[in-house]
Amino acid sequence: MITLHNDIKKPSRSTAFNIVKTALEDCQNKHSVPIDRMQLEELYKYFTPSMPAKAKTIEQYIARFVGVNFDYARRYLNFIYVKNGKMIGTNDHTLAVTDTDMSDGYYNPKTLDPIADMETVEFPSFEQILKGKDKCRFSTVRVNHDFETIDTGTKGGKPILTYVLSNKKGEKKPDYGFNKKYVDTATNRDEGIIYGIHEKILHIRKRVDSHNVEILIMPLNV
Repeated sequence: MITLHNDIKKPSRSTAFNIVKTALEDCQNKHSVPIDRMQLEELYKYFTPSMPAKAKTIEQYIARFVGVNFDYARRYLNFIYVKNGKMIGTNDHTLAVTDTDMSDGYYNPKTLDPIADMETVEFPSFEQILKGKDKCRFSTVRVNHDFETIDTGTKGGKPILTYVLSNKKGEKKPDYGFNKKYVDTATNRDEGIIYGIHEKILHIRKRVDSHNVEILIMPLNV
């Protein structure tokens, strides 16, 4: 298992090509200048396989919730995080957590290689927000019955679809909802998933690859 640096980005196709071309030229000219470590990591990122369309392991499932946009100040969102037997993936809008026997630290979500230089990067506290599940009244979700879809805006020319709880007779319609994409990722639109809401945060419980997974989805104002 290798250890990767946290700030190496996937290079463009031309950059990856030039790294390989330079290495071949050095070999041809019998130069002894090797590819440096950072260039090798760039190539590693370039050739890293994509995540499978359907998660085959619990690690691949948790990786679905990791952020994809890189922000150095919040780079912890781009990795799987393990602490005290808990494995977490989050993009700051959703959070998925399950038990694990992996060692504490940050991991590449695609390869599970440890990430270096992250010892001083503090992961946001998640223990307190998880305690909300103890105050939830959990129900069995029927996605097409318990939620209705509304259009809450446009991004990149595409509508932003949001789930809101279906208005039950005699109840005021809630002023918040949940990003449809996040809910569909968490539930896979399966009927029978257990869910509850506490302080407007949606808690979802499900079994994945014989593991219990707790998923939290932050609310949107509607």
